[in-house]
Amino acid sequence: MSLHIHNHVREDAFLLFGFRTRLEKDVFLMLISISGIGPKLAVNILSGIGAEDLLDAVAAGEAARVQAVPGVGKKTAERITLELKDKAARLVGEGEVVRHAPPGEAGARLGEDALSALLNLGYSAKAARKAVDKGLAEGEASSLEALIRKALRILA
Repeated sequence: MSLHIHNHVREDAFLLFGFRTRLEKDVFLMLISISGIGPKLAVNILSGIGAEDLLDAVAAGEAARVQAVPGVGKKTAERITLELKDKAARLVGEGEVVRHAPPGEAGARLGEDALSALLNLGYSAKAARKAVDKGLAEGEASSLEALIRKALRILA
């Protein structure tokens, strides 16, 4: 298991934030790029809605779902939706949003790692996601290597 970290440096503090998935870290970085949203509010938002659900809400332009998170007002929710709509729609449309099973399930970790490997090999996110999903659905992949081999066969 790996931990994705972000070190946020300010004049008065060095803050370290940890994330289970690359997607959570990427969404966190997108959130703190918005004026008026700091790292603590970004973590609060991700704790309240989750990275995948946040991207879905933003891509659909549903500021009310974002506003439902404690600590997020109407103006902040609208700003998040407005500023991140294109990025979120692109991530959701390209299939880069990896749907996660509960953290303890090995299949979700295998799928995420296999998808990352295929993306690093240059396959499109959409094709890689379909191949990994199909490989997981067939159920014969007992290890990461086996799942990647199966996905590569599907892509070929």
